Amino acid sequence: MLPISLPVRWNRKFIELRRMVVYAIPVGVLSGAGVAALETVCNRLLWVHLGTMSVAIRVVWPIVGLVISAYILHRLRVRTVGMLNEVVVHYHAPPASLSAREDVLKLGACVATVGLGASAGLGGPSQWLGARIALYVLTASDASASFAASHPRTAFSSGLPRVSPPSSARRLPEHSSL
Repeated sequence: MLPISLPVRWNRKFIELRRMVVYAIPVGVLSGAGVAALETVCNRLLWVHLGTMSVAIRVVWPIVGLVISAYILHRLRVRTVGMLNEVVVHYHAPPASLSAREDVLKLGACVATVGLGASAGLGGPSQWLGARIALYVLTASDASASFAASHPRTAFSSGLPRVSPPSSARRLPEHSSL
């Protein structure tokens, strides 16, 4: 039997597809699970519970949520919570290190604000959480960090933030066709 030889561009596309399957699908599944958990806590646990209370208590809970959120952010020494802005900034200039403590506290502030009714919705927190999970997954191993740095199109198309290669010694040129 003769071996099948694929054209070079098909080989490149197959390699790119394999990389997307290996990295993008697991990150998408983990990010989706994290966002689903956040929305379940806010929608199914807190909002349903608050809906059974009297109107007077329902009016006070958003203020309580803002006070809790403000206290958490004060502990983090964060002046504002631009979660969606943070996603964009970290895509272009990834953080040198990730702080699980800060991220857990910010997630707690999200749950306090959104879950107690003091927010317009889950859009910003959901996108921030998905991007943070992707950052943690990508920086978990040197291979994935090298992949995202050397294949920004694949990383970007799968919703992953750009991360620096582990050596950080050299910077790859920007791709303007993203």
